[in-house]
Amino acid sequence: MNANHVGIVWNPSKTEKADLEAALPTQTGVDITWHETEEDDPGKSATQAALDAGAQVIIAAGGDGTVRAIAGHLAEIGSSAELGIVPLGTGNLLARNLDVPLNSLGEAMDRAFNGTAREIDMRLPSNSGHPS
Repeated sequence: MNANHVGIVWNPSKTEKADLEAALPTQTGVDITWHETEEDDPGKSATQAALDAGAQVIIAAGGDGTVRAIAGHLAEIGSSAELGIVPLGTGNLLARNLDVPLNSLGEAMDRAFNGTAREIDMRLPSNSGHPS
């Protein structure tokens, strides 16, 4: 990770902030801000708040809905911020497809902070070929 500021967007219905803090690598060397999702907004506003605070990396800590909301917002606005995933749901489909460690906050956080970024297709689906 090549960033000075990481924004952690987390779903409080999945874990406690203290558990996430305890899972952080010991020497991150970056500023970290915390942004909670809300029941009626699974991540868009919190992601934007993290970006507005200067985050160059957004770590999505939650289930598939949280990750989808965060990734969708980053794609929608064309953000250059990197996305890290700390899977906390039952399915964790994207995390599984990317071989993100499951069932270990520490391993997932370590990968988010120290892993190598890779590009994935974030294009939003088009409606071409489908009647309106």
